[in-house]
Amino acid sequence: MFRRILWKSILERKTRTFVAVLAVTVAATTISAVLHLQGDVQRRMTHEVRAYGPNLTVYPRGESHPLVVGGIELGGASSGRALTEEAIAVAEACFPAGTSRVRVRSGEVVVKGVPCGAISVPWKEAIELCPWWATEGTTEERGEACLVGVDLAARLFISRGQDVEVNGRVLRVEGMLATGGAEDRQIVLSPACAGLLGDGYAALWARVEGSASDVEAVSLAI
Repeated sequence: MFRRILWKSILERKTRTFVAVLAVTVAATTISAVLHLQGDVQRRMTHEVRAYGPNLTVYPRGESHPLVVGGIELGGASSGRALTEEAIAVAEACFPAGTSRVRVRSGEVVVKGVPCGAISVPWKEAIELCPWWATEGTTEERGEACLVGVDLAARLFISRGQDVEVNGRVLRVEGMLATGGAEDRQIVLSPACAGLLGDGYAALWARVEGSASDVEAVSLAI
């Protein structure tokens, strides 16, 4: 009985039925599009934020001097000071799960008889953290090796695949590095050569996932 009445009502009010079905269809399509757009916007925002690189840097306390790593100003590195393994461990214990981090050593070396700045970082991790780092050649850390900034390479006539003397040790040039920053004039040592820069770290470079308040909370905890 109910089905017969319903079907009769639909047939007698075809226009109203069509409008109602159309309204439901449009509403469902709109809601689906909005939800899809929201997810796409969140993914794009996450990608854009990550493209800026690290959003938190830990460096030694004390009188600071400019420290530029990854093409951006990291705040400073203290003269005669360094982050110890213990200090690094304390800082990393405050990081939430999923935090990307890179330990940075910094100093000065002599390349082919010419003094120049140098840093030592795990190459792949640094490149993932700094998407603007452009390399020509391999980023595989095969023993005692280095990446050479494009400006330094042009100045000292260094090419990829060449062996160069750094502080009296012969290192293999695995590739060229272009960042648009200070690294273009520096040499980036593999972790196997970190001993050339002395003990301790100049900075701990991290990208904390979350909002600005999440980053600030981690900073205060450290």
